[in-house]
Amino acid sequence: MTEDEKQIRALIEQWAAAVHRGDMNGVLADHSDGIVMFDVPPPYEGVRGIDAYRETWPSFFEWQAHGASFEIVSLDVAAGDIAYAYTLLC
Repeated sequence: MTEDEKQIRALIEQWAAAVHRGDMNGVLADHSDGIVMFDVPPPYEGVRGIDAYRETWPSFFEWQAHGASFEIVSLDVAAGDIAYAYTLLC
């Protein structure tokens, strides 16, 4: 495992732990102010900026508090510092 892969895996694991705790600051900690995120739920044109990204989390945390689960099922480091994480939401 390369050093980049170790760092990426640690970063994703820290983020996932923050998601499980419902820790907004932890979820946002390593994201750029200019984040662009595409996800399954709307808005389908993507979420742009850290404030818009922050606004997507309260409903998820509420859903999770009522028994939903979130699990990383695969993390693939494609090249250098580029990785793809696949999650399962139930």
